Amino acid sequence: MRKFRIAAWLIAAACLPAAADTLQFSLAQAYVSNLFQTSVSGPDWVTVTGLSWDKSLSSFSLFAAAEYSRLWENSGLSDLDLSVGADYVKSLGSKTALYFALEGQAVRFGEDFVDFNRSGGRFTASLKSYLSPSSILKATAVTEYRAYSFSPFDFVSQGAALSLDKYFASRTTLKAELSWGYKYFLHPWLTDSGDGSEETETADPASSLTPAALGEGPGKGDAGQSGQSGESGGGSGNIDASGKGPGSPKSENSGKGVQNASWRGERVGGYAYASMEGGGSGIQVAAFNGTIAQGLGDRVGLRLAGVWQWTLSGRNPFTTVEEFTMIENPTYDTFAWQGFGWNAQATALLPWNIELRLGYTWTDKEFPGIEALGLDGLALGATRRDRRGQIEARLKKTFAHWTAVLTGAYIRNGSNDPLYEWSGPAVSLSLDWHPGPGKKP
Repeated sequence: MRKFRIAAWLIAAACLPAAADTLQFSLAQAYVSNLFQTSVSGPDWVTVTGLSWDKSLSSFSLFAAAEYSRLWENSGLSDLDLSVGADYVKSLGSKTALYFALEGQAVRFGEDFVDFNRSGGRFTASLKSYLSPSSILKATAVTEYRAYSFSPFDFVSQGAALSLDKYFASRTTLKAELSWGYKYFLHPWLTDSGDGSEETETADPASSLTPAALGEGPGKGDAGQSGQSGESGGGSGNIDASGKGPGSPKSENSGKGVQNASWRGERVGGYAYASMEGGGSGIQVAAFNGTIAQGLGDRVGLRLAGVWQWTLSGRNPFTTVEEFTMIENPTYDTFAWQGFGWNAQATALLPWNIELRLGYTWTDKEFPGIEALGLDGLALGATRRDRRGQIEARLKKTFAHWTAVLTGAYIRNGSNDPLYEWSGPAVSLSLDWHPGPGKKP
């Protein structure tokens, strides 16, 4: 990861002397009481430093960003994220525009979580059109590819969304969006041959445990963690997150943090199922989002939003779904769940132009293909389902070249899987510096 960090700072150094339309430095310090979001994991401090840059060239824009997240208690989960890309805007008359963007990204984690290392690319195309001065129609399509060090995480996804925004003279805004997505896991099924090699063999795909796994696998370790950015959960399986399977040789950097898996308590298990399947597996979702917002004078705004998501076909191809706080886990994203949620929010502009935002979010999520387990790892005969409430307060102040944001939240997560019954606070302070005459973020 040291070489990767050096590359990041070389990119940063190349950005600084360039004439940028936007150049931004950021620094954030956060305390999370439950990094791995389980009943047995502990707190951590997270420091995030970042640099972003973009330059407009007529209808084209170039952009790049580097971000490093440092975890103080679980340093093996620290990560460096690099991205670079270009976008293009094309006007089609006075009311319609096309937008295209191509972005490449690479992420490298510390020695304990090298299985999460990834690279990939994303292509976005969208059309935006004013149907009237107060109505906007937008259509968006996104294609993404990611390749991970642990190959069962590899995927190609396709998404599409159609939204309509309507603005009224009463300062009311209505928005409705219908979206669809399909995620194809390229090769999630792995089976251990016993000699350290991976092979496809005839097996019972309904069984996620083989005899070898019953006495082996990740146990209780020393890397307490909890949070989101990926997936959350613990389960039983015959292949751990290193992709090696019980009894097979592991390199020094084979993901020992995931193998120790202290955030799963006494449970054993990894991420991938054993199966006779040799190819990929897909999961398809659809969602409806609705928002209503109301301005009350020039200093107060109210907002209510909701989402309902369905799994149309397929299921999670993993034994567990795990969500970490502020850190990506590849098993958790918008494809991992079905259910509904809503958010209520109030924003007020206080004296000295300080923005105060108060909000409450409720979600009810079911994870297709993921069994609820007891703390002993035995199946409870139901699909895992989590219900979460989160209250949040945020203060924001913008200066000439600085923006400061203080955020506090309290989360309570209920689940029919007792490992994911947890609650706790999170606090963060971020500072963004955008020097020069460029645009403010």
